[in-house]
Amino acid sequence: DEHERVSVEWNATGRDVESVSLPEMFEAQVRRSPDAVAVEGPGSTSMKPGLLGTGEPRFVEFFTHAAALNPDKAAVSIGFDEKLAHRIEAGADIFLMPSLYEPCGLTQMRSQRYGAPPIVRCVGGLRDTVEDGVTGFWFDAYTPEAFAEAAFRALDCFADQPRWRAMMRHGMAADFSWERSVATYLDVYRRALARSGAR
Repeated sequence: DEHERVSVEWNATGRDVESVSLPEMFEAQVRRSPDAVAVEGPGSTSMKPGLLGTGEPRFVEFFTHAAALNPDKAAVSIGFDEKLAHRIEAGADIFLMPSLYEPCGLTQMRSQRYGAPPIVRCVGGLRDTVEDGVTGFWFDAYTPEAFAEAAFRALDCFADQPRWRAMMRHGMAADFSWERSVATYLDVYRRALARSGAR
């Protein structure tokens, strides 16, 4: 059944790979079985990770090796390709962005627009642009355990297709436009002027 397959995209472009301990996220499973990269979720739903990006050689080596051992369970493309990035996001069910820090980020906004709710660390622009349980999922502590807990919450939601589709629709309708940002800033300035008594 196509609804039981979950495709996942790791956001691993540019500096994200330098700031994210991605190998540690799969470390325990790979240590148990080096040829088992697919992660079993609730209801035996398999996650099939895909990665596009560049970065530290240890990350490149880890994921390239994992994908070579599991060609039917994982895909890795080293380098950056904007068109491929959009195609991956459009085809993914869930988007993973476990950044150590993130001033803003565009990919989590695009993933929502494409209907792939993101799992993000609750920092910076990720917190500002993803609503936990509404358009995606947050985790706070920078640990594999916290990340896994958010991932399993996402898979539980995915198993409830009406709820999942509602989340997809919320994300696809999210307004990240400059018009919205300008209106928010103007409101802040008006309130500040009102408090100061200035006209």
